[in-house]
Amino acid sequence: MRKIEDTYRLRLRKKDNDFFKKYIQERDGITKLTKQTPVKTDSQVLIRDNALYYLERFNDLDESTLTTLPSVIATLCYKVIVSTPNFDSAFRIFTVLNDRGLDLMVTDILKAKIIGKIPESEQEINTEKWEDIESALGREQFNELFSHIRMILQKRKGAGNLKDEYDSILENMSGKTFIDEILIPYSDIYIQIKKL
Repeated sequence: MRKIEDTYRLRLRKKDNDFFKKYIQERDGITKLTKQTPVKTDSQVLIRDNALYYLERFNDLDESTLTTLPSVIATLCYKVIVSTPNFDSAFRIFTVLNDRGLDLMVTDILKAKIIGKIPESEQEINTEKWEDIESALGREQFNELFSHIRMILQKRKGAGNLKDEYDSILENMSGKTFIDEILIPYSDIYIQIKKL
């Protein structure tokens, strides 16, 4: 037997990858997963809860269905890759196609745009900063923070769609400047206000 270390084709963002590998990808990892398994992010909650849901459903299936299921999945499930010529069409496609699983939020689209404006050598550290704030707040409050930031920067209540208004806000600003000088300090203030 060759002693070759497992390599996984699917990797999640850095914050969630070890959790995913330990409980989903590693052999018998799912058997260690319980409702009390500690989680650090919204994504880990969903990974845990979905895995437990499917494990429970699989336990209800008869043996012949369980033996047939892998070949059905392998032959009838497809991965579709969609490419678009620009950011606006990507946003439209995500909005139309994303009707399953965790809803795509405007902040997910903005993240791609903001991080994309940062030199590649600095993208990983800035992605970590972004995800630290998102984890600290949770997805809903993180999205809410962006509405507040928009109002503060524009000095008026939002009049258009969040994505379009952020396009004009970010027009003359680097992604790094947005993260370091706006997102981080405003999120710190937002967290303090929420604690009151």
